[in-house]
Amino acid sequence: MAGAATAKRVALALLGGAAAALAQGVDPLAFGCGDGPHAEAWGSAKRQMRGIFENPSAGLAPTSKQMLRDALESVQAGLKSSSALSAEAAGECGLGRLSIQLLGVATLNPEELIQIFSRSEQLASPVLTALLDLPWLAVAQSGWPVYALLGEINLQRREAGITNIDEVDGLDQPLGQAFYSELTQAIIQGDGAAIGRITNMFLSIDGAQQNAFAWLTALVAGGASAEAKVRVEILDTTQTSLKQILTGAVGLDIAVGTQWPFWGLLHMAADVFMMQ
Repeated sequence: MAGAATAKRVALALLGGAAAALAQGVDPLAFGCGDGPHAEAWGSAKRQMRGIFENPSAGLAPTSKQMLRDALESVQAGLKSSSALSAEAAGECGLGRLSIQLLGVATLNPEELIQIFSRSEQLASPVLTALLDLPWLAVAQSGWPVYALLGEINLQRREAGITNIDEVDGLDQPLGQAFYSELTQAIIQGDGAAIGRITNMFLSIDGAQQNAFAWLTALVAGGASAEAKVRVEILDTTQTSLKQILTGAVGLDIAVGTQWPFWGLLHMAADVFMMQ
């Protein structure tokens, strides 16, 4: 528990700089990480964090806690040694700071992730900014694994059975149950063609939009195998749809607690646009 508490304190300590840098609206691809006085240190941190999610199942299969904690410790050590986390550098690299924040959250025990965002506006604010205000394509191009980290937090809650009730996720209805079952099997088998086929079938059914999380998952699942232009359109549509239900920190907790593999599929759909 001491290690988890330390990780939580470290994550919260990074938030002020993350919110400030994200609000500046400069350098839309790297958000200040690639051209500041500590660019080399932030670049190294990004490579280390991306290394966590190199495997094809990134965001869809959980990462060991020890690997996450080791990565967090290594990233922090590198940034501290270069003074990238000093008070003077607080406005640098908003997405980098946000990613470290989420990595710190991912090292917590699953039960500590319940209402993690609604318990702290400081924690929720930069995440909501990245999800609702920044273009997803730009976030993806920056290379910071924001969506994979949210997928990791979601996976840990799902693994521990700390998720939304079926009624919230539309899994109390036959349509949602059938889509969930077939989509999960296709993901486990790594069958991209089946994912696309199942998704297209679901999206064509009347009533598919009745549950927001099922609908959003279907959208990003389709985007994960689409050509680049279509992916961009799907990401834009998904972000617009998410804005309608993600109205604050409580909504963010509900979204991260979904039983649907939305966040991992979002990572798959967006990460191909990574530029640096």
